Amino acid sequence: MAALAMREVSALERNTDRWLERHRRDAFADGRREVLVRFAARRFGPETAQRLRVRLENVDDPGLFDRVGDLIVDCETGEQLLGGLDRNRA
Repeated sequence: MAALAMREVSALERNTDRWLERHRRDAFADGRREVLVRFAARRFGPETAQRLRVRLENVDDPGLFDRVGDLIVDCETGEQLLGGLDRNRA
């Protein structure tokens, strides 16, 4: 009986650890997404920022976030930013 209880506790601990790691990763991605949208709004205006927000809605790829940051710095217009993002995701 004690061995069964220990296995159940161990399984709960593993599940909790996985959930916490996934939550940390999602929270970090949410923060990066919001920063990028805010920077895009400052540079290109609220319409571009909203369009970027939609494109990044379900993204959690750190590499893509890095590319978006580069595009915000490198592009001269919001259309270039969004076009570059679309090309990078294809």
